Formats: sequence, C-alpha cells, structure tokens
Amino acid sequence: MEGASMLKAVLFDLDETLIDQRSAADAAATEWACRHCGEGEGAVDKWRALSEKHYAAFQRRELTFQEQRRRRVQDFLQVKAGNDELDQLFEEYLELYESGWRAFEDAGPALDAALNLGLIVGVLTNGDAGHQRLKLEKCGLSSKVDVFIASSLLSAAKPAPEAFLEAVAIIGALAEESLMIGDSLSQDVQGALRSRLRAIWLNRQRSSVPAGICAVASLGEIRWELLADARQCQR
Repeated sequence: MEGASMLKAVLFDLDETLIDQRSAADAAATEWACRHCGEGEGAVDKWRALSEKHYAAFQRRELTFQEQRRRRVQDFLQVKAGNDELDQLFEEYLELYESGWRAFEDAGPALDAALNLGLIVGVLTNGDAGHQRLKLEKCGLSSKVDVFIASSLLSAAKPAPEAFLEAVAIIGALAEESLMIGDSLSQDVQGALRSRLRAIWLNRQRSSVPAGICAVASLGEIRWELLADARQCQR
C-alpha cells in the first residue's frame, strides 16, 4: 500500500490473547466457592461480575490493586472482615488461580514469528505490572517478549490513547509503525485504531466482525510476512 509505514513493532495483549486466564479464573472461583459456600453453582458468573466491577475501578485509579481484591472477596462472600482476613481469603483463591494459568497453544509460535522477522515484540496489558509479568514468567513466555508494559506503569489504561502512545514511545516506535493484537474489540482494537496504530482483533469466539476491522480466529492465522511489508490490516 503506497505511503504505508513499514512495521517496526507489535504489541500483544496478555489475558485471553496470550494467556488463557478466564479458564483459570473460572475453575478457581468454583473450587474457592465450594470451600467457603458449600457449593460452586453460580460462582463463575458472580465472580466474573464482581471482578469486572472492581477491576474497572482499579483501572480508573479509584481503588488500589489490593483494595479491589478485598472488595471482590467481601462482596462475593458477603462478609464483614478486616483487611488481613480478606487478604488471606483472596490468597486462597489466588493459589488456585495461578495454578491454572496456561498459555494458548498459538501464543509461543506467534511471538517467535514476530521476533524472527526482526520486529520489536511487546506486551501491553491492563493491570498490575508485577501480577501480569508473573503470568508471562509462569507460562514460559517472558523470554519471547522484548518489552513488557502494564497499565499500572502508564498514565492511563487501554483503551485511552495515552496507553497506546506511551507504550509505543517506550518501545521506540511511532504509532504508525506499530501493530496491536488483542481479544478485546473495544479496548485493544478500537482503542489502538483511534491512536493511529494498526490493529488485529483476535476473535477466538468467531463473533460478527464489524466493517473495517481486521480479525483472525487464532494467532496462527496471522500472515507475518505480509505484515512486515505493511500490506495486511492497514487501516
């Protein structure tokens, strides 16, 4: 495409893009609820809703990372407890959750393919830097990533333009030279496009694709040799 910038860097989202965290969270919530409520029916939906609510408050800088964890436990179990007890209860869930972390089968090969083309490979994830980095390490992907960036290190979280523009500045590329790949249409893809990055929607659920959006059902479908020449998913 005439006038297109050559691709220099690719940013991957983490959760549900490289790491199957939802399966780990669902299994952990069910087991944890059985321990404390006697049964796990409805635990997944309830835990997801509370996690989304309080994690969003953390992303807006309204709660600290630890505070949002305590709110999730308190609201789920409907208990009045001190911070130490709430922290201990969450640690029980966390142990179950971390034991279930797994990388998607297409994650490692996709990172390798990008690295082999000489691209700068980064991760741009919403969340606490220490917690999110641990996922990469435990799933054996940290050696395949040049730069790790979490929203807790930035002035804003995705989909705010500041998140993307600060991230590309950190990795040493222009927005027009960078590609964002993620599972969230609103946070990863539309946010990136509004910030002048290219974007690919990882649509693992094969949902309807809006006009003008480049989508793949797996990371293995990405044609890296074309991306390097700026001819695929140029929007």
